[in-house]
Amino acid sequence: NNLTINGTVQTGVAGTVTLTGSDAIVMDGTSLIQSTNGDITLSAAANGITVDNITSTSGNVSLTATGTIDEATDDTTVNITTGVTLSLNATGAIGDSSDANAPLDITVNTVEATTTSGGIFLRETNGLNIGGTGVQTTGGNAPIEITLSAGDLNLDEDITAHGSGNIELTLEGSALITSAAADDIASTSGDITITANTLNLAGGNISSSGNLVLQSRTTGRGMGI
Repeated sequence: NNLTINGTVQTGVAGTVTLTGSDAIVMDGTSLIQSTNGDITLSAAANGITVDNITSTSGNVSLTATGTIDEATDDTTVNITTGVTLSLNATGAIGDSSDANAPLDITVNTVEATTTSGGIFLRETNGLNIGGTGVQTTGGNAPIEITLSAGDLNLDEDITAHGSGNIELTLEGSALITSAAADDIASTSGDITITANTLNLAGGNISSSGNLVLQSRTTGRGMGI
């Protein structure tokens, strides 16, 4: 059976939250999981995770699903907040690309995300670091789309799409920055599109046999490289 959350799950200042579902984990449209300093961990053993509002000020948040990870309502309300690291692991899509409101909305310091199919679709409200194991799709020619409403996108790890999966990185007027020679943006044959005002490459490669599109977010100016 599904583990359904239709209220508030809240701990003390340092308390952790660990929820494990034998099938899906479903948060309804008014539910909240919250900790101030503790980690929050959700694991769905046989299906997906539907997220409404998960918040930890200074604890890590980790979601693992045998299926998709998606928001309860397709809108621009933030679904996951943490001042530390958000880890997303799924066998299906993380977020959605069906319309402009469909990506998983986050406000986090660092993200790592992996799926074997379906793609990764994230929208961050401020600056974002790619860390941990990076952001990657490992099967199904699954694409990656990351949008930042503000702030810089800093790569401390790779962004990698499987096969012909496209990569689309959209920064609303800020910079994409790589921190080391090993920080790559790569697809085997998919198109790579980067929309930002500045591209600051300390090293690493942007690689694909597909098309590469670099474009400024601000009308009338070029991209600084």
